[in-house]
Amino acid sequence: MVPFTWAEVGSNTVDSLNPRYNPAMNPRANEPGPPNFLGGPAGSPQSDVVVAWCGACWVEGDHKLYVGPGGGHNNYYGNETYVWDAETARFSIPETAWPTGSVGHSPGYNFLDGLQATGKYADGKVRSYHSYGNFATRRGSEAWFFGGAVGALSIDTTNKSAIWRWENGNWVDKSGFVIVGNVAGGVCWDERRDLFYIVGAGTPGGIDFYDPTSNQHGRTGRSSNAGAYARPAYEPLRDLLVVLTSSQRPTIVKVARLGADRESPMAVPTTGEPPPSNEVSTGLGRGAGTNGFVYDRDADRFLIWQGGQTVYTLTPPALGSDPMTTPWVWGRLPLTLPSADPGAPMAGSGTPALGAAVVCSTPRPRRCRCSR
Repeated sequence: MVPFTWAEVGSNTVDSLNPRYNPAMNPRANEPGPPNFLGGPAGSPQSDVVVAWCGACWVEGDHKLYVGPGGGHNNYYGNETYVWDAETARFSIPETAWPTGSVGHSPGYNFLDGLQATGKYADGKVRSYHSYGNFATRRGSEAWFFGGAVGALSIDTTNKSAIWRWENGNWVDKSGFVIVGNVAGGVCWDERRDLFYIVGAGTPGGIDFYDPTSNQHGRTGRSSNAGAYARPAYEPLRDLLVVLTSSQRPTIVKVARLGADRESPMAVPTTGEPPPSNEVSTGLGRGAGTNGFVYDRDADRFLIWQGGQTVYTLTPPALGSDPMTTPWVWGRLPLTLPSADPGAPMAGSGTPALGAAVVCSTPRPRRCRCSR
């Protein structure tokens, strides 16, 4: 790839794998009536696995992007996971991650099955939710998913989830307990302490943590100070928790020094032009609430993308400066057309093996696009 360009890559599409048309995945594919996996009452399509307030997870260790499960909230009903392999540039659905039985068919699977508070269906697979920013990568080799919010039916508002890790081709419950769904929020991994931080409107009263080694979950004692659609990222060089509060206008950057006991994220000064409202999450339509917000360690900056033609940058103050009082700087990558399609979440950036930001394009044909 030519540096700072968008390029469509891949030899197949998400649409080509639609379980609706595969009798092996969908036993009711040939039955009359509302088709399985089509979506909710509004007929939301399969593309909502990436359009409808949903994110994805890039894992550098295996060069794969994990998209799914589900759409939630009367959007897409399937709970399958799509895997894009950078080595082959192809999407697949591992057989172990095929969707639960007859999800989405009417009459068919009972979403109000009494198991809503477990975060699982009867077959043990993760329920279909909006995933927001609730994916995180640990040690560059592990994909984790902290559930979402609002089940496949809008009336399923229990917002409870297990804590999942991708193992052997599927999401596996690693905690054995449920947590309050991280409503419209996000998760990041602190590499110094080996902790996940859970930030969002679904963690009222503070920022949660999860210790994957001891399997302990609790409160950090820090207030999130962020509304819906917040996106956290860990900055290892300065040991900071950085939260992008993209539901607020203009976009506000909030920072907490993790070495300071129980310091909550506070707004910091910025210079430059922040992302405009039409290119960041507003929470007012499909595709909203899915800001990509990731730290590019090689360049010591953050990358932000929520559709449109622009990838924004956020550069911290120089090392040794006070990150709470010294301005952070907004900027843009000098990307050229063809642009990425609007509305897709960014799942990874600055990946050493690819040297690219990886996104998943949402409109048909829903291929992957890279920006180098």
